[in-house]
Amino acid sequence: MTIANAFDAFTFQAFSLTLLQLDPSRLEALQPTLQSISDLASRQPQSAVNQIRQLLDQDSELKSIYDSEYDRLAQSYQTQERAKGFFDSPTSEATLTWDALAFPILQSTDPIETAKNLLKRTKSKQTANTQPYLNSLQRTIATVEQTEIKILKAIEHHPTSIEDLVYVVGLPINQVSSIIQNLWKRGYIDRATSSFISMLFPQRKKAQQLDPQIPLALTSTGYFFLHPIITASPSEALNR
Repeated sequence: MTIANAFDAFTFQAFSLTLLQLDPSRLEALQPTLQSISDLASRQPQSAVNQIRQLLDQDSELKSIYDSEYDRLAQSYQTQERAKGFFDSPTSEATLTWDALAFPILQSTDPIETAKNLLKRTKSKQTANTQPYLNSLQRTIATVEQTEIKILKAIEHHPTSIEDLVYVVGLPINQVSSIIQNLWKRGYIDRATSSFISMLFPQRKKAQQLDPQIPLALTSTGYFFLHPIITASPSEALNR
């Protein structure tokens, strides 16, 4: 794959970081466009870049997130000793290229989970030529995870609505809603009025717009995410 210039590469990277900050219902609505972009990304990258820019021109909220990520990436690469060579071809199996991270995120219907899995698999393959993008991925996912924990703890303490959670986590309602949507989709939370069986045996749900005033409660899956059961071998137990 050939990327014409650094600006196009920044476009792919910043756009993938933007997708990590959208709620599932928004992603679902964008799926036809995202599918077209991902289909073109490896074969006709310039056409994919053009589609990304057209989408951004039509969506001011999306463009605002994208612009912030783009500027942050550009500044990070400028500080890298090898910034001008970050398109270099891999020289060993341990070398990681930025497109190996960005393109799977562009192609995924669940960008956050995809990014988490990619980061787990790339711990031993970090290189200077992808480090700024890798750092941005880690920062974005860490922010999401920290906020998820804070939200789940608040809901565990008392059923809480999205509107109230805005004050708990100190983030804009659209960001809180995005994280809530992901927790909802994974079955970690449900409406506080849901049945006992639904709370005990939650299922992964389709993305949907939740009423910001309806109280949400922790499911059993959400509880065990907060309080994982750690098992020990007999020998470990005896040594405690």
